[in-house]
Amino acid sequence: VPVVVNDAAASAAPVGIPLETTPSATSTAVPPPSQSSKFAINAKVIQRTTSRQGREKQRWEAIPKRGQLYRLTTGAVPIMKDGRILLCSSSRKEEWILPKGGWDNDESLEESAIREVYEEGGVIGSLGP
Repeated sequence: VPVVVNDAAASAAPVGIPLETTPSATSTAVPPPSQSSKFAINAKVIQRTTSRQGREKQRWEAIPKRGQLYRLTTGAVPIMKDGRILLCSSSRKEEWILPKGGWDNDESLEESAIREVYEEGGVIGSLGP
């Protein structure tokens, strides 16, 4: 599993489905981001002034054999520079959770994972080994 390395605050291992999938499209593997695109993703995520909300722009995958539709999500395990793992509180649960959430149609897997960590944990990182 790739590790997110952050010079400023944290690192994280992405958690999610390593495929770009929509209900109407064929699944294709997502290539790993280049070093320059890693920083471009962080800049794009940091520039947002509000968290994304709603499920209408999120990715879904249909499983015809089961007759079910699944919402695709991404997240990460943020590892701080000192080795501690960053957990977030949840308004719906008493437990501490890892940052995760819906994977939007206009995002790569990497961008979605970084965005979720930033929105829910307040740290930014870059994906890579």
